[in-house]
Order: sequence, then C-alpha cells, then structure tokens
Amino acid sequence: MVVIHSIKAVNFRRLNLTTPLSLGKGFYIIKGRNEAGKSTLIESILFGLYGDHQVIGDLRGNPRGGYNEVVNHKARRAQVEVEFEVDGKRYRVYRELVREGETIKQVNARLIEITQGTERVIASGTKQVNDEIQRLLRVSWREMLSTNIVAQKDLERIIQMGKSEREQIINLMMGLESYNKAIQALEETRSNKKYEKENLELKYSEKLQQAKLLEEKVNSIPNLMRELKEIEEKIPALGEEEAALKLALQYLAHLRQSLYKKKQLEEQKSRVEEQIAQTKNAIRDEQEKKNRNDNEIKQIERNLPMLQEELEKIQKELEQLQSTYEDRLKILSDLKSYKDNRDRELDRMNRISKELEALEDDIRRIESAQKELANLEEEKRKIELLLASIKPSIQPYLSSIGLAFIALLALLYQATWVAIPLSGVSLIVFLVTYHRRSSLKQELLTKLGRLESEIGPRKALVAQLEGKNKRLEDLKLEEEKIRAHLERLEQEILRLTGESHAASIDNALIALQKEVSRLSEKINELREKESNLKAGIESSGKQLERLKQEVKESTEKLEELNAKLSKLEEDRRKILEELEHTVIPSVPPGLKGRVEYVEMAAEEQDPDLVDIAYGKLDEDFQRISKEKTRLEERLETLKKELSEAEKIKPRLQELQEEIKKLEEDRKRLDKEFEAVKRALQALKEISRRRRELFAPLVENYMSWTINYFTDGRYKAVRLQPDTYDLEVYDAEAGRWLRRDIYSGGTNDQFLLALRIAFTLALLPSSKGSYPKFIVLDEPLGSSDGERRERIVSFFAGELSRFFDQIFLITHVEVEEPPGATIIYIEDGRITRVYKAGGEEA
Repeated sequence: MVVIHSIKAVNFRRLNLTTPLSLGKGFYIIKGRNEAGKSTLIESILFGLYGDHQVIGDLRGNPRGGYNEVVNHKARRAQVEVEFEVDGKRYRVYRELVREGETIKQVNARLIEITQGTERVIASGTKQVNDEIQRLLRVSWREMLSTNIVAQKDLERIIQMGKSEREQIINLMMGLESYNKAIQALEETRSNKKYEKENLELKYSEKLQQAKLLEEKVNSIPNLMRELKEIEEKIPALGEEEAALKLALQYLAHLRQSLYKKKQLEEQKSRVEEQIAQTKNAIRDEQEKKNRNDNEIKQIERNLPMLQEELEKIQKELEQLQSTYEDRLKILSDLKSYKDNRDRELDRMNRISKELEALEDDIRRIESAQKELANLEEEKRKIELLLASIKPSIQPYLSSIGLAFIALLALLYQATWVAIPLSGVSLIVFLVTYHRRSSLKQELLTKLGRLESEIGPRKALVAQLEGKNKRLEDLKLEEEKIRAHLERLEQEILRLTGESHAASIDNALIALQKEVSRLSEKINELREKESNLKAGIESSGKQLERLKQEVKESTEKLEELNAKLSKLEEDRRKILEELEHTVIPSVPPGLKGRVEYVEMAAEEQDPDLVDIAYGKLDEDFQRISKEKTRLEERLETLKKELSEAEKIKPRLQELQEEIKKLEEDRKRLDKEFEAVKRALQALKEISRRRRELFAPLVENYMSWTINYFTDGRYKAVRLQPDTYDLEVYDAEAGRWLRRDIYSGGTNDQFLLALRIAFTLALLPSSKGSYPKFIVLDEPLGSSDGERRERIVSFFAGELSRFFDQIFLITHVEVEEPPGATIIYIEDGRITRVYKAGGEEA
C-alpha cells in the first residue's frame, strides 16, 4: 500500500511550502480561489515521486511542456520533498531544479529510507532515484493518472483512450503483466519477422533482377558482335569527311578574316575622310566666330569711354540737384513745423480766452451769492433769537390748576352744578395756552430750516471763489507766454517766407512742395539714367571679358583642330597603304569541287556570305565529329560489354543457386510468421476473455456510485466493452438512454462515477503496493447544491472504505463532513488547516 505522509515544495510553480505539510490518513478538502495553487499541491506530490515533468504537462493538457512548466518564473531554483510509505516502510524523496539561462535542469535527486529514526540514502541521481521508485511502486505515473487521479477536465480519459492503451492498463492492474509482456514480445517477434521477411523479399527481388540482367547480357553477345563490325566500317569514312570540313573551315576563317579586315579598313577610310571634312568645316566656323568676336571687341572698346564721360556728367548734375533738394526739403519741413506750432498756440489762446470769460462770469456770480449768504445768515440769527425768547410760563398752568381745585372742592360738597363748569373752563384755559406757544415755535423752526437749506449751497459756491481766482491768475500768465511764443513763431515764418499772413504762408508751402516734387522727379530721372549707364558699362565690360575669353578659346580650338586635321590626314595615308597590301586568299586545290559553298564564297568576297557558309559547314563538322566520337565511344563500350559478357556466365550460375536458397527461406519465414500471428491472436483472445470479467465489476461499482450520487434517480449503467462509453437506466423514463442526451452537469457525474468505478474494480486484483490515496480535482463545479452534498458524503463515507487518503480539490463551497481536514491555500501558501467540527490543526 502507498500512503503520502508529507509534502514540502519551494518555488514549485506557484507553490511555496517552506515547512512540510503533514498528511495523515483521512478525508482532505483543499480549498482556495482559482490559481491559488490547489492542483499544484497534487502535481508536486506526483513530480516528487516520479521526477518527470510530463506528469504536469499531461495533467494540464500540454504533454510537451518542459521543466519551464515546473519552476516558478520568478525563481532560479525549485525544491520538492515527499515523504511516503510503501508496505509499512517509510521513504523520503528529494528533488532540486536549477534555472541556467533559458533552460532548467533537474540537478539533484535523492531517495532516503527512514527506519526507527535513522535515515539511509538508497539512491541518488535522477535516473537511479526514478528507477528505484518505479521498482517500489510498480505503477507508472501514466497508469496512476488513469486510475487514482480524477480531474474534472479529464473525466473522459478512459473513454478517450485507445483500445490498446486501455487493455494494457487493465491487464497491468489485474496482475496480467505476463500477458502484456508476452503480447509485447510476440508483437516484437512479429515485427522482426515481418521486417526479416520484407528484407528477404527485397533481396530475392534484387537477385532476380540481377539474374535477368545477366541473362540479357549473355544473350546479347551476337548482336554486340554485329554492331561492332558495322561501327568499324563507318569510322574511316567519317574521318575523311571530318578532315575535309576542317580544312574548309580553316580556309573560310582565313578568308573571313581577310575580307573583314579589308571591310574594316574601307570603313575606317570613310570615317577618317568624313572626320577630315567635319574638322575643316569646324576650323572654318571657328575662324568666322573669332573674327566676329574681334570686331565686337573693337566696337565695345570705342563706346566705353563715351559712356563713362556721360555717366560722370550725370553724376555731377545729380549731386547739385540733391543739395538743392535737401535745402528746400529742410525749409519745407521747418515751415510746416512752425505753422503747425502757431496753429496749435492760436487754438490754445482761443481756449484760454473762452475759459477766462467763463471764470469771470463765475466769479461775478459767486460774489453775488456771497452777498446773499450774508443776508440769509443775518435772518437766521434773528430767528434763533426769537426761538430762544419763547420760554414756558407757569401762569396759565396755575390758573387751570386753581380752577380745577375749586371744582374738586365743589364736587366734595356735592355742588355738581359748580364743579362741572369750573372743570371745563380750567381745561380750555390750559389747551389755548399750550396751542399758541406750540404754533409760534413750529413756524419759527420751519423758517429756520428753509434758511439753512438756502445757506448750504451758497456756502459751497462761495468756497469755490478762492480756487476760481487762482485759476484766473494762472490762465492770464499762460496767455502771456503764448503771446510771446506766437511772436517768435511769426518772426521765424517771416524769415523763411517773407510773409506773415496766413494765406501767404499756405501759398508759400504749396510752392515749396511743388518745387520739392519737381526736384525729386528730376533726381529720380537722373538716377535712372545713371543706373542704366552703369548697367550698360558693366554689361559692356562683362561682354568685353566674355568676347576676349571666347577669342582665346577660339585660338586654342583652332590650334587643336589644325593638329587634329594633320593627324586625320596621316591616318588616311596609313589606311590607304594598308589597303594596298591586303591580299584575299584563294581556294586550296584540295577543296575545289569537294565542299559546297567554299568556291562561291571565295568568288563573291562577301563577308556575310562567308559567315553563312562557315556556319553551315561548322554545323556539318560538329555533327560529323559528334557522330564519329559517339561511334568511337560506342566501339569501346561494345568491346567492354563483350569482354564482360564472357566473364558473367559463371556469375549467372551462382545467382541462380542463391535464388533457389532464397525461395526456401521465404517459405520458412512464411510459416514462422503465421505461427507468431496465431500465437498473438490466442494470447489477445485469452486476455480479452479475462477482461470481459472486469467490465461487469466496473458496471456494478458505477451503478452503486451513480445511484448514491443521484439518490436513486439513475440506478444502473451499461458499458460498451470496446469504447467504454455507457448507457444509463433512467427510472423516470423507464428505459436505457445514452449519456450524451443529458445535461453537462449530469454527464460529468456519470463520468466521475465511471472513473471511481474503474479504480475500485481494479483494486482487488491490483498489486500490493497500489496507491491507497485518490485525488479528486474539481469534480463538483458542474453539480447543483443537493448532488454536491451527496457526492461529498460519498467521498467522506463510502469511498474511505477503499482508500486511506482522499484528497478533494475544490473552489466551490461544500459541506464539511465531521473529521475532514480542511486545507486553505492562497497564492501558493498554506494559510489555514483545521479539522471540520474541531480546532485548528
């Protein structure tokens, strides 16, 4: 039996358990969010046991993933340590991986046996540790993934397996390794026999082919002799024809060379004579150009002094006009300035005069208001005296009080006829006296208020008198200054124009402006003439320089052309001499009347016709030469073939003997191959019959499991023996139905039951060290709450009778059965471990 006791993993994918996690017997629920590292915990156990990175690749659907799938991408080194028990003996396996650049290698592995507190290394090195663990467990990781590791995403593993792979696993787990080995051995023997047979057939075919070729060669000797004689007769005639064509080609080549040379010399003569004519024309044209330029140079040299004299005259006149223009422009500017100043001062004088008149009016008005203010203040003083003289008098009040007192006495003595009149009289006296005094006082107060309202504005007006007088004095002073300034301006204007009247000044300004404009126009006219003269002089100078340069160039070019003419005439003389010495060869006597085209080409003396004749004869020569060479080569080949044909007769007899022996070997191999084939079929049939006994057991376990999961809704299943697909007996439908008509969640429950039943069916016949733990990775995601509760109950109760350790990995909330150990994983670390219904572990 195999039980896991602890796991330690550092930087293993997301997992980072620096302290070993102890695992005893019982039901474990591993919880955490997605990608927290729950499944990685099981992966680390399997990798620790088997040391093969493909374990993780197969679990995650990436069988080709290397060690890069194992080590955390942030770390350089990873470690895994698993302590486990096999048949009562405890072991600890340690593995270490290191990142070096872009690659990761397993650099260290040790297997340690633990006995009574002592430890002993029984294997070290990756291969030795892997071999020793495989020997201890006697179960490969691929077999374990098919049985004891049940993942939600891999529930169809058994159905998706190939038939052969599933049969091998069942044989292995049922203790039928000998069948697997025998079948494998027979398969290898059959394969070897097949390979041997194919090689023998190939060798037999090759020998037959060789014998056939040898027979053909022996039978071809008479034909070879006949062909050899014919070729020996043809070769001399071809040799004579080849020699005649070769001589003709040599003659035509010499003839073509002479004709082309003559033609080239005649063409050169024509070109040189044409160049001589062109050079003479060029000399004539260049001489005419030089003469024209000489005449133009003389004309320019005559005109330049006259243009310079006229320019100096204009520059002198322009200088005088410029001086007069500047004087008149200054006078005009000064006059405008003085006139503008005078006009501004006159405007200021007018404004000051108007302001003086207004101030004098204001002062007269203020002086009048000052007199009125004195009268009003006097009247106010009198009213204030009258108000002060009005004082309250006690006399009227005493009279009223006396009359009231008498009326009271009369009332006491019950003389009402006296009391009532006296009371009325006393009241009337009091009221009349009070009213008169109040009316007089009110009249005086009203008059006093009116006087104060009139006095206030006049006081404010009188307060301005001092400021108005000060402003009047300032304006009179400023008026005097302006008069003095105007007198100075009149003197300056008189000095400039001789006039002081405004109209005369305007006329003088107009006259000056006209004179300045006339002078400006005259200056511009003279400047334009000056510019034109300067441009003409400059252009004439440049033209003179250009013409002199052209005359110099013409002189040099004439020298070059004359030298070229002399050279061309010398070349023509040499060409004529060479033409006189050029000889056209005659036809060799041996070719006359023998080779076509040769005499015709010699008579025409046309290079193009010679080329045509040469091309035709060269084709014939090449054809004859190739044919002669081919026959000579064939002659040598025939001689070799005849020699070989005589030698192969003994070899043919040997091949025939070898072919007879190969035929006997073929018959023997056919019998052996058929025997192996029948033995293999017999073993497979025996294995099949024994596995047929296994399928009903799987059906029984699955029926029991699915009945528990669904609380009796689905009571039984039927397995297809070849595909392991299944049908379910539906109690509501009352018949067998294929599983693929049900929902995804129900299908997952069927497949989960199949995986568990497959494992349970194998347990009774499995090897003694078969793992006593089972891993259930996310099997509840597609189940509803009610079935999820029943499935967890099945794991914690029924399944624990078969396995010492049950690991349920889930990210969904589930009922925690009493006694279950709950492990929380977060970001690759164990954050909490506790017993359901108990204290923290």
